[in-house]
Amino acid sequence: MDRRRKVELFEEIRREHVHGAGSIRAVAKKLGVHRRMVRQALASAIPPERKLAVRNKPRLGPVMEFMTRFCAQISWLQVNSGTPRIASGSGSGKSAPTQ
Repeated sequence: MDRRRKVELFEEIRREHVHGAGSIRAVAKKLGVHRRMVRQALASAIPPERKLAVRNKPRLGPVMEFMTRFCAQISWLQVNSGTPRIASGSGSGKSAPTQ
């Protein structure tokens, strides 16, 4: 659900609570949302930002620095060696012509 739609939903929840159904449970049932969201809407007119999960990469951790350096070195070699790059996304499956 995009931000604008969620703000509009919060407005509708607040309006329904004051002028319509009245209870948190009734508003949630009528609008098809969780009661937690109704409580959030009543607490604040602005929906909270989404939290981004911080995830570890335990298997890649030890080799991540090596992979970064290796990829940077490969791209540097391709740029400076004068070799033609293979066009990506062409769909033909053929490599670039050599000179």
